[in-house]
Amino acid sequence: MADGVLRKNEHGPDVTALQERLNALGYTDAQGQPLGTDGKFGDRTLQAVQAFQRDHQLSDDGIAGRDTFKALAGAQPRQPEHAAAAEQRDTSSRQPLLSDQAHPQHAMYQQAVGALEKLGPAGGFKDRKELEQAAGTLTHDASISGLTRIDHVTPNKAGNGLFAVEGRLDDPAHRRAYVDRDQAVQQTLEQSTQKLRQDLPTGIEQEPARETNRAMAM
Repeated sequence: MADGVLRKNEHGPDVTALQERLNALGYTDAQGQPLGTDGKFGDRTLQAVQAFQRDHQLSDDGIAGRDTFKALAGAQPRQPEHAAAAEQRDTSSRQPLLSDQAHPQHAMYQQAVGALEKLGPAGGFKDRKELEQAAGTLTHDASISGLTRIDHVTPNKAGNGLFAVEGRLDDPAHRRAYVDRDQAVQQTLEQSTQKLRQDLPTGIEQEPARETNRAMAM
């Protein structure tokens, strides 16, 4: 490495050090296999260098020059894509759905389900799944709109939307939140739960649930 650059077909202890560093950072060949530390800059080492360069917004020419070595020195170990996906799935699986009693907004979700059931055929739901998904969407939108409970659900005049209502229908001071009906039946409970977690701070999320539970107990 007389010129401070390593490229394909070079060999020696500098290549070995490069291979060891790439392995330590989790970079592999194109087949996902760790690099051999044989000191030979072949195709597999080239592929790992290119992957590292792409991840660090460098030109992926496979040539380890000054910028690449600088990035290698300060880089953190790479998290494999499958591990990141598994972690995300695991996090999602630990998060209770709105339909689970453990969720802070479960009481409001149950109120939405009950109100939708009262619509009967006017609700226009093909099956129970559509009704429950609509309840999840209503719970999300009602929560982020500041409602603390859902006393009624009413369709709009055009029939393409639903209102979640807090308070009496004949009370001008009642509060409501609107959702598009098609979106409401298509959005899964998992999506509504995740959106609620993202859109509503934890402290605010729990407070409406406590108020709703107190209201139900009265």
